[in-house]
Amino acid sequence: MLITALVKSSYFQLGELFARKGSEVFAQLQVGAEFSQTLMKAIEFNSKHINTMNVYQFDRLRTSFTVEELAAVPGPRQQNYQVLLDEGKCDCGYFQALHLPCRYIIAACSHARID
Repeated sequence: MLITALVKSSYFQLGELFARKGSEVFAQLQVGAEFSQTLMKAIEFNSKHINTMNVYQFDRLRTSFTVEELAAVPGPRQQNYQVLLDEGKCDCGYFQALHLPCRYIIAACSHARID
């Protein structure tokens, strides 16, 4: 009985969440927004960092890049990231996990002049 109550509660909470988020997106589309506010905030935040990176293009089709961070990064983070635009992959993992553009994807797109 306890597990059933827990599943039922989660089910109704998720139903309310999806309805609320759906209404928010519908309202944004009604005013002419092309992308969600969450996506636009992520793009704006990550765009601030692209001027501290070098981007190297490795093919003529503009799909394979290596992005090098120039700023000193504290901790064990890597400094170079492989970006594969045609596969939607970046070594940082952020893009694949959240489907929001990371700073390396934005730097590669900026370098390739892809909007």
